[in-house]
Amino acid sequence: MEKLLLRPDVSSHFANMLSMNLNPLIERYVKDSVTKSFLPAYSQQTSAMHQDILREMRAEILNVKKDSMTWQTEAVRGQEVCL
Repeated sequence: MEKLLLRPDVSSHFANMLSMNLNPLIERYVKDSVTKSFLPAYSQQTSAMHQDILREMRAEILNVKKDSMTWQTEAVRGQEVCL
């Protein structure tokens, strides 16, 4: 039996059978794992990151508005003093 299994034609036949049967199973398992685990986690992380970025952008825009208003107020006061 061992000599039969060690023959190149028999071992290549078993290798082909295994690869033909295992490859689809492995591909399906990987695809299911990615679909059920990775993509939802990635989507959740991306959504959280976008929310953080939007929050930071709004805060920065508000700071720029405040700085602009402060600068304008100081400029008007400076002109009033000169007049």
